[in-house]
Amino acid sequence: MKKIGNWLTKHMLTIFLLALLIALVIDVYFLIVYLHGEIDFLGCSAWFMSIALTIVYVVLCTSLIRSKIMKKYLMKIWQELDMLYFHGFKIHRYLDSEAFPRLQAWLGCGMCYELSALAMLALKCNKTAKLYRGDYYDQNGKLQTRHGWAEFKISLCGWYVADFSWIHEGFARKKIYFRDLDGGRLKARWSCNYKDFWDLPFPNVLYKSIRNKKLPMYLEN
Repeated sequence: MKKIGNWLTKHMLTIFLLALLIALVIDVYFLIVYLHGEIDFLGCSAWFMSIALTIVYVVLCTSLIRSKIMKKYLMKIWQELDMLYFHGFKIHRYLDSEAFPRLQAWLGCGMCYELSALAMLALKCNKTAKLYRGDYYDQNGKLQTRHGWAEFKISLCGWYVADFSWIHEGFARKKIYFRDLDGGRLKARWSCNYKDFWDLPFPNVLYKSIRNKKLPMYLEN
């Protein structure tokens, strides 16, 4: 059963596309019959059911395709994180072990500004990436803290947030990120787009440095 389940999961998109093709063929058949005036009440009922199934299959196939694109793109970012280092360790490891949130808790202060800049470095392959600074208000409208994060777009999948400070996994859909704020509200106050960010000399110097596992000599001493 486990093998069957794994096979179905792996070939889910192919199965739905095949089902969609069959549903479309049935729809075309009923349309031809209708145009020839050879369809009765039962035939019309079956046609409408077939159209409904076609719509369902289209929605499911679209959802599966978007999910595959999203997972593939996030995997690309994770591969990039495997080549970036922070104090000699892969940034990937920091996210996997939830080290950044635990470090902030231990320090008793946030590191969101630094970590949002780090997220921009990790998103170098995405020219839609944008750095944000803003204010977080609780459910009563009282200012609680300043915050920094990054946003980026995945084609056909919409906007995502990269936040190594608040999101343990590092990434989340934008609408989910802004919805799950414990009843509070995060309002952007400042932003820096991809071009302006990478036109600055420091991000380029830093990016070159963190791609090297070995710390620079001036940091080792």
